[in-house]
Amino acid sequence: EESIIHLGTLFNYCLDGTSASPRSYFFYVASHFASDDLEREKLKELGSREGRDDFYQYCTRERRSVLECFQDFPSLDMPLDWVVQLCPKLQARQFSISSSCNEVGERNECELTVAVVNYKTPWKRSISGLCSNYLKDLPFLRTKGETSAPNPVRVPVWIERGSFKFSVLDAISGNALHSQR
Repeated sequence: EESIIHLGTLFNYCLDGTSASPRSYFFYVASHFASDDLEREKLKELGSREGRDDFYQYCTRERRSVLECFQDFPSLDMPLDWVVQLCPKLQARQFSISSSCNEVGERNECELTVAVVNYKTPWKRSISGLCSNYLKDLPFLRTKGETSAPNPVRVPVWIERGSFKFSVLDAISGNALHSQR
């Protein structure tokens, strides 16, 4: 049985085309789908061993995304199945839980500590973190002093087994005790 997925759903929830940098193999494959000769040669060079310094400068150092690579090479017309194969998959992010159970003792909600990622690359391009900016832009669930939010936004989260690590040094320094109110 075939299932249909909307292209927006694919790129919003499965593929990381706007923040993850492609690998050199992406450029090697992309060179086969560029119609402009100059662009094709540049893509081939970025995907080759000889072009690894240029690849580092263009892609890795500048944190260039797959989407930006498509914008920089307008003659590139890669079939969707290749894009899906070569685009990095969206990775789960890890955040610190910074709350304890609420006053009633319920544990059905938690507060996260999130560092919002915004910085400039060496060539002064602005880079924003995908997940931290998404969370920052959500409407507040509730403000200080409110007991409930008028229209709560649910964000799917999970705790992985074995992800809690607690050492004596953390306890002494207070680093692991941030969840107490």
